[in-house]
Amino acid sequence: MLTLFGAGCAVLLVVDVSRFYRLDFVHPLFELTCWTAAFALLGIFAPRLAAKRAVPLMTLSAFLCILLFPLWLYALEESDPNDVTAPRIVAVQPSPDGRVHAVTESFYGIIDPSCRVLLREPDGLFARQTLIWQMTESGCPRVWFPDNTTIRIDRRNGEPMQISTFDPDRMQVTDTSVSN
Repeated sequence: MLTLFGAGCAVLLVVDVSRFYRLDFVHPLFELTCWTAAFALLGIFAPRLAAKRAVPLMTLSAFLCILLFPLWLYALEESDPNDVTAPRIVAVQPSPDGRVHAVTESFYGIIDPSCRVLLREPDGLFARQTLIWQMTESGCPRVWFPDNTTIRIDRRNGEPMQISTFDPDRMQVTDTSVSN
């Protein structure tokens, strides 16, 4: 039971770290599933754990499961697979050496169609990512790599918007020049 509860808490940490690491394989409902199972098992096995405290433990278990019910309703509403506001990958451009990819994502910032460019390592358990460019009320630009450590973001008509130099080992942008 403690393991399931701990796994649910660990998912909260994973979601917070997912800004930097690509841990998108963890489903958002996993934490609630772990917590519900832990609280239900507490109620089921309460008489075996502590015979004298079985009724208070079963009452606590039922109360905690009831508290999770509104969270389930909210989580099921937010995890709709047909959600049009969820980020959608528009293009993936690998660097010349293949160590990183520029991922262009289209998303909705409140109601406005927006776009962002992320620099990502290829798939892996702890593949990192960092934000390179983001603009609200904007279509997605053309992204390409002039060399292994430079990423260029162009408007659709070919004018350069931003040229960024990055360190692929540390996954950090080291220099950015912006054109108007």
